[in-house]
Amino acid sequence: MICDGIENCLQYIHNFDPSKSTNPFAYFTQIIYFAFLRRISKEKKQLEIKAKILEKSGFDEVLYTDSHTGDMAGYNSSHSDMNSIKETLEMRSKR
Repeated sequence: MICDGIENCLQYIHNFDPSKSTNPFAYFTQIIYFAFLRRISKEKKQLEIKAKILEKSGFDEVLYTDSHTGDMAGYNSSHSDMNSIKETLEMRSKR
């Protein structure tokens, strides 16, 4: 997000007109604010796309973990993460 804000500031720095405004801070704050909103919107769309792909592909097969994967501490952590993802997807599909 920060990089998006900086990139937009550099992209539009030439549009700042000191004769119209004496507050460049406000100008760049607005540029960064809208860059953040655009990034949040893009990320939200990507998250929805990922969820739809998982739902259509059958998330049980995608989220399968093998119980013989080395140490059990890592397995238990990843297994609980998978369960929380499954629960989230199941709740979304019931809506």
